[in-house]
Amino acid sequence: MNCGAWFVILAALVVAAVQNSRGIISLVLIGVLAVMLVFPTSSYAQFGIIGGIQNLLNLINGSIRGTLSSIGNVTQTIESLHQQIVWPVQLIQRARATIASLMTQSRGVLQNVNGISVQSATLPVPVDLESVARNRQTNDFGSLTQTYYRTYGAVPAASDADQLARNLIDIDDAFALDTLKTLKASGFLISLA
Repeated sequence: MNCGAWFVILAALVVAAVQNSRGIISLVLIGVLAVMLVFPTSSYAQFGIIGGIQNLLNLINGSIRGTLSSIGNVTQTIESLHQQIVWPVQLIQRARATIASLMTQSRGVLQNVNGISVQSATLPVPVDLESVARNRQTNDFGSLTQTYYRTYGAVPAASDADQLARNLIDIDDAFALDTLKTLKASGFLISLA
């Protein structure tokens, strides 16, 4: 017999035996508990820790592996797109090889051009400015400024030029000195010497 039939039989016996409602309710509860203890419901376990680990491995090998495989495929597709279209590796390597070849071909010619002396100043004061500008030193900006003003002169006095002309001359001198100092510090004038 199953659990439900025993419950019905026990309930019928209890109802017949007890006439008041409180007694009936208490006896019915006692009977249900007794039946549940005598005939417990069956349960299905995971076969212990080994079954739990097996279920976890099945989950990992099933849906998680598929998801990770899809992510890997998308990553490979994006990487392939970058290597073929966005940053084509073969074209970049070809461009590097071409630039290296051009550098090798033109290095000798550029060194010959660099070796040519370009002393263009002929008057004594401009020769001083040119020699200071090309002396391969970067700690003599003060002497560069002095020889510049000896060559081109200082800003005219207020009685010799109006204020606007004086300001423009001062700005031009500042830009010219700044450019000479930048070229001297960068080594560009040194490479022309």
